[in-house]
Order: sequence, then structure tokens, then C-alpha cells
Amino acid sequence: MAQLAPTLSGPVAGRCPDCAADTPIDLDARELCFADLRFQAGGVREDVHLIASGYGWAEHDILALPTARRRRYADLVAGVRWTADALAELLYRRGLLDRLLDRANAGDFFASMRAADILLNQGRTDEARRVLKNQVERDGPYDHNARLKAETIGENQT
Repeated sequence: MAQLAPTLSGPVAGRCPDCAADTPIDLDARELCFADLRFQAGGVREDVHLIASGYGWAEHDILALPTARRRRYADLVAGVRWTADALAELLYRRGLLDRLLDRANAGDFFASMRAADILLNQGRTDEARRVLKNQVERDGPYDHNARLKAETIGENQT
């Protein structure tokens, strides 16, 4: 039986990179493969989440993509999201409300949230609520955050 299905674990000869001493290592190839598969599965879940939230695609369609193509789409979504958020943050810090409102009107979620922050700081709650409600109506992947923020403004007004 051992010849038909040899064990996948056992000692392997190794060498210390610092002192060059021979060092036996107990290796379980099966567990090593399972650990790598578990790690890769976590990456697949993250890719599915990013692509589904960025493009609105169904899970089965995303999983049907070849791995390299799926990774490129996930990287694109992550990069676009980071860039839009960074730009909105920069405009917010500089107090450029008109530029934020232009981007918000064009559908930029991050600009909508930051424009609402400026409007709230200026005491312009009705305008902030309107910006957020316009974003909610777009029904994008993050617009539940805009909905919650708009509802919070409404609660604080009563």
C-alpha cells in the first residue's frame, strides 16, 4: 500500500542560510498544499467582493473568469476606488466645495460624502441631506453608507 500511496510527510534535508549547517526539516506536503489553497481561497473571496461591488457582476460570472483576468479586474476596482477617495480627501482638506459638488453630481460617492461633511460643518444640513439623497438614488455599491449618513442627519434635526 505504501508504494501505491506514499506518505506526503517526512523529514527533508535543509541547510541553514546563516551557518550552512545541515538541518532536517519535518515537512507535511499535504498540509502545505492545504494551507496554500486556504490562502488563495481568501484572495478569491476578496476578488469576488471587489469586482461584485465595483461592477455589479454576479459571483458565478466572476468565478468563471480566468485567475489572471479576475485579478486584473480586482486590481482595477481597488485602484479606482483608492484614487477617487484620495482626490475627494484632497478637495475636502482644501475646502474646495464647488469641485466636490461637481464630482458628486457626476456620481462620485467619495466626493458626495466629503461634500456633505463640508456642508454639515457649515450648518447647511438641508443641502448636505440633498447631496446624500442624490447619491443614494444612484444605487451604487457604497450608497448604503450615504443612506445611513442622510438618515443620521435627519435624526439629529429632530
